[in-house]
Amino acid sequence: MKLDDIYSQNKQIISIEIFPPKENFAEKSFALKSEVSKLMKYKPALISVTHGAGGTYSGNSLSLIRLIKENFDISIMPHFTCVNATFESVKKFTNSLTELKIDNILALRGDLPKDTEYICNDFKHADELIDYIKDNTDLSVEAAGYPVNHPEAASLDEDIEYLFNKTQKGAKHIFTQLFFDNEIFRNYFEKVMSKDNKLTIIPGILPVLSYSQVTRMCGLCGTKIPKFLYENIEKFKDKPDDLRKFGTEYAINQIKDLQNFGIKNFHMYTLNKANVISSILDEITEK
Repeated sequence: MKLDDIYSQNKQIISIEIFPPKENFAEKSFALKSEVSKLMKYKPALISVTHGAGGTYSGNSLSLIRLIKENFDISIMPHFTCVNATFESVKKFTNSLTELKIDNILALRGDLPKDTEYICNDFKHADELIDYIKDNTDLSVEAAGYPVNHPEAASLDEDIEYLFNKTQKGAKHIFTQLFFDNEIFRNYFEKVMSKDNKLTIIPGILPVLSYSQVTRMCGLCGTKIPKFLYENIEKFKDKPDDLRKFGTEYAINQIKDLQNFGIKNFHMYTLNKANVISSILDEITEK
């Protein structure tokens, strides 16, 4: 099902994001299937599958897509990045999606690793990738948004202009990067909707489970960690069970606050941790 049809339904839409292992897919496939299975009771409408930097493990991404397709009745939205992508690699990947009867794709510029072997050649920016896929496939091509402007943008307003480069090429559904301050999201949402209120903006929610993981991810995307959250991450950084409990509660409160603002659809960054996401969805999904 294409995203237009998914998000036109008059109900809460939950999407979940999972990632393929970098190696040993066959050994880890049973555990991956089990993790996805645990979340099916919440009836997510969409699973997104991340793509290795520069396509370094795109084969595992396709393997995970096949596993989901064969075992679950759910729409899938693979990611694809510009980094190291060529016209040929995009064609090969999208042909595989067509064979698997996939309807959607999330087109991203992607993080630029420090290693100089990762470069953008045929596609410098996500709008170029969106344009190419739209012109050469029947896929619904969607985009990412940055409530805290991307580190390479001079300001939020400039970043929103980049967003509209992508929406003008056909992206209608915007999945946001992680954020922890809802006021930042509200400001972003209102700025974008004031320019085009026909877009669908889906906030991306990441539960804080690991000190090193969250600080690394925030460093990559420029997301700010509020003082209260940072103090508790520091407090519990050597107490993983306490941090997990705190991070779960923080995510639940964050979502409930956004629901009060009028947001009903959420994109859950699962980190392949179904039990944590289940604890959150128990509290925030429509009964």
